[in-house]
Amino acid sequence: MKNILFLIFVVALTLGYISCKDAVEDTIDCSIESAFLSFKAEVDTGNIRLIHFTFINGDTIGNRFTLDNSINWEFGDGIEETSTGLEISHTFAAQGIYEAKAHYTLRNGDASCTSYKEKTLSIE
Repeated sequence: MKNILFLIFVVALTLGYISCKDAVEDTIDCSIESAFLSFKAEVDTGNIRLIHFTFINGDTIGNRFTLDNSINWEFGDGIEETSTGLEISHTFAAQGIYEAKAHYTLRNGDASCTSYKEKTLSIE
């Protein structure tokens, strides 16, 4: 009986270590994967206060993680929106300096990480 309990303990401990190890590796990999993400902000040709934002997944190597297409955008002027894709446009009411942020989630099976990228914009 003691041998069976010991065996169960060793198996449980091993499985717990593997699961924990995988979770730690996913977190580290997710942080590295985030380095490949960015967004661009382009001024509209007809309206200098209209900015077209595009979230970019520059990972051409991995494909281990998937990027949620739902990006939460903060434009720095008090307006926040969620895009259902990787692109969104926003018109700024006044000139000024704004800190735009794009909040995203990367997934790998059950593991995920959420972070953001930011960019300083000068609106004329």
